Amino acid sequence: MTLVPRSVLVERPTEFRDLLARHGTREQARFFLAQRGRPIDDVEERHLRYEEVRARVIGGLQMIDGGEADDKIIAVLENDYVWGTARDIGDVPPVLVERLQHYFLTYKLVPGEPVHATIGKIYGLAHARRVVRAAMADYTEAFGVAPRSRRR
Repeated sequence: MTLVPRSVLVERPTEFRDLLARHGTREQARFFLAQRGRPIDDVEERHLRYEEVRARVIGGLQMIDGGEADDKIIAVLENDYVWGTARDIGDVPPVLVERLQHYFLTYKLVPGEPVHATIGKIYGLAHARRVVRAAMADYTEAFGVAPRSRRR
């Protein structure tokens, strides 16, 4: 049996985005919050801080957990002082990837129970992009709507 690697990227909308979706405009959202004694500036500031966090996919781990594909996509913060220049999994030290492997193989372990997870291979950016595209297609098929892309 060949398992096709899949992953799901979950992005939770900020309170500001929820307000815009519900009320249509920033001014209507501001009015709604003002009626409740809350300034929109605080909500908008939290939204902007969230939007400033940008990450770049560099690779992934082909993981099987409980007999199902459970790939882990590896990304670095774009403005990180140490890893921000990494463009592919080969740009980070192997020991860092080994630490990630160890984490994902052990974080759900229950003492006395057998290990249910394995990592088949480590892959770079090109394959990681295919995994993300496949996950987005799965999401669209399951929910009937495409997830929002944060690509610039």
